[in-house]
Amino acid sequence: MVGMLYRRLNATDTAGADGEARVVEDRKVGVQWSIDEADGSVVFSGIAAELSLPWSEPAVQVTHDHLVVFPRTFVTESTVRAMREQGRERTVASVVPEDAQLPELSGETLILRCPDRLPDIDRIIEEKLLSARLARG
Repeated sequence: MVGMLYRRLNATDTAGADGEARVVEDRKVGVQWSIDEADGSVVFSGIAAELSLPWSEPAVQVTHDHLVVFPRTFVTESTVRAMREQGRERTVASVVPEDAQLPELSGETLILRCPDRLPDIDRIIEEKLLSARLARG
């Protein structure tokens, strides 16, 4: 989920923005990421100003150049507390699979629903683990 979000945040694809034919190139914004092991969050920095966050309903714009995401299969009260602490100086969200069951959350808790379902994510992980085992021979 986080890898897909990173590719969306780092892409410069402006398909159809100027009415011209689209040329697909490997152009990037230059977003950097790091992992905060203390709370299991991922910090994205260098995000384009006024970027609309993917998977947010209704559309939410990033107001800082940093975005902190908490990738979770479900959101707990401790995750919400960590999000509030981080949210004082940054845009903070939790990234969950499309089919995740969420508890009752306040309106200030930003949830990004990845379009993949949990079984799909599990299948992709299993395929990658199997190919890594086979590659080692």
